[in-house]
This record gives sequence, C-alpha cells and structure tokens, in this order.
Amino acid sequence: MKRYMNAALLYAILAMVGGVFYREFTKFQGFTGKTTLSVVHTHYFLLGMVFFLMLLLLEKNFPSPAPKQVGLYWSITLV
Repeated sequence: MKRYMNAALLYAILAMVGGVFYREFTKFQGFTGKTTLSVVHTHYFLLGMVFFLMLLLLEKNFPSPAPKQVGLYWSITLV
C-alpha cells in the first residue's frame, strides 16, 4: 500500500511541476494559442494521482493474495 501512496504523491508532484512549467514557458515565449502542454497538468492529476489513490483504496478493502507478483507491473508503470 505504501507503493501506491508514493506513486500517487509522485504523480501529484509531476502534475504541479507540469502545470507550472506550462504556465511559465508559454508566458515566457508569449504564446497565446492552444498547445498539448495544457493537458499535462490534468492528465497527471487524473490518470496518475487519482488512479493510484483509487487503487490504494481497493487494496485496503480487498487485499491481493499475492502482493509480491506485481513487480513487473510496477517496473512498467513507473517508467
């Protein structure tokens, strides 16, 4: 469960960094149009942090019988 919490925290930090980078980079460049950088903040919050927080709740309520077998999952997810 601690891994899920750490992953959620990591994605929250990445979302904040992505949002600040998007705002400051486009302001510095004087860009006023639409860009794909605008979805980085939302994407990392929803698909990263919220996903792992929901996974944390599921793991708390329904513990998996074999927690040691998720090593491959974590190596793929956190790349």
